Amino acid sequence: MKFSELVEKTIFKIIPSKGKSQEQGDKVPVFELENQEGKKVSSDQIENALIYFYPKAGTSGCTEQACDLRDNIKRLEELDLNVYGISVNSVDEQKEFHENQELNFDLLADENGEVAEKFGVLTEAGVSERTSFLVRDGKIERIFRKVSPSEHVQKVLKSIEN
Repeated sequence: MKFSELVEKTIFKIIPSKGKSQEQGDKVPVFELENQEGKKVSSDQIENALIYFYPKAGTSGCTEQACDLRDNIKRLEELDLNVYGISVNSVDEQKEFHENQELNFDLLADENGEVAEKFGVLTEAGVSERTSFLVRDGKIERIFRKVSPSEHVQKVLKSIEN
């Protein structure tokens, strides 16, 4: 395990999440956020997707996770999934991260943490815990809580393909 992953795991295990935790079968909470280009994306546009929350754009763990998603986007699209990354970063920070890593999916700016709180993944530290929601037909089908950046995509793919 990398030092950065160890730090993230340690910090986010001892700092509980705020808000009601979503469960399998729940409808996706209603939200509207701006993507890295400043375009609005709302929950009613999301039918089939992997919505993943991450702590902070540009950190080593978040970069590893985002790049793994980027590199596996074709497999996810073949499974009829769009990918949306959400963090408490600003639109400008999301844009820089998106460009620097040449990402091929939207990053959504949840600057005040309201959406993370609706999903039950906002920590007391004010950042999102690393959790993903597999959404089908606007409902949460599966939840991957506190995933490791290096194992995230493979866990999702294995879960769907089995």
